[in-house]
Amino acid sequence: MYVRWKLVPRKAQYRGKRRPVEGQSWDAPVYEPSWLRVAVLVAAYRHEGKPRQRTHYLCSIREGDERDPTQSSRMWEALEQRLNGLDITDGVRIAAKLTINAEVPRPSPEAIKQANAERAKTLRAIPRM
Repeated sequence: MYVRWKLVPRKAQYRGKRRPVEGQSWDAPVYEPSWLRVAVLVAAYRHEGKPRQRTHYLCSIREGDERDPTQSSRMWEALEQRLNGLDITDGVRIAAKLTINAEVPRPSPEAIKQANAERAKTLRAIPRM
């Protein structure tokens, strides 16, 4: 068993008006695609002598959010729940975590606390309506 990373396109998101490209009007909205990084656990086996693969979804995170403590901690929580639900050995579980940790490092509790404090400070600065 091993972990495979996939890049999955998400629905294009509106990013506001920009200077038009040749052939576009100034009022044309700009849509940019965003990508989702998906980790799947792959188990290889043979069926009737032919190689096959069975995949199990583990977790996902938006591309660019890998270093964000809030988003990566949510991803790690979801990963723990998925791994607990699978019937795999401890060796495979540890190997999967190490592979995912190489791409999306697990945030420290201090980093999560600091990110939550910054978010609370930002929310307090927004005037109430």
